[in-house]
Amino acid sequence: MGNTGKDSMNGGSGKDSMNGGPGNDSMNGSSGNDSMNGSSGNDSLSGSSGRDRVSGSSGNDKINGGSSSDRLSGDSGRDSISGSSGNDSLFGGSGNDRLFGNSGNDSLFGGAGRDLLRGGSGRNRLVP
Repeated sequence: MGNTGKDSMNGGSGKDSMNGGPGNDSMNGSSGNDSMNGSSGNDSLSGSSGRDRVSGSSGNDKINGGSSSDRLSGDSGRDSISGSSGNDSLFGGSGNDRLFGNSGNDSLFGGAGRDLLRGGSGRNRLVP
């Protein structure tokens, strides 16, 4: 669990659960099915191997998935969300977001705001 201010967290092998708290946080998952929540602030969140659930919350967040099938969510703010090689689900939320599925069969949901959705290779579903 992070504190007020800028926190940096790194997961280990196995299932990790990380909460950033207020502030501009950085979180990196490792192997295992990880759960990350950036909370408020402009956060940088990255999954790795494993089925990760990553949420940015409020702020302008940068969210990256890992090699498995991940669930990646922004919220309010201008978020940049990128899947990887798995079959990912990306949710922009409110705000003007940029969603990139990359490889895999991905589902991209823009939400409210003026969003950019790019599926990449694979059979993708794009919902503005």
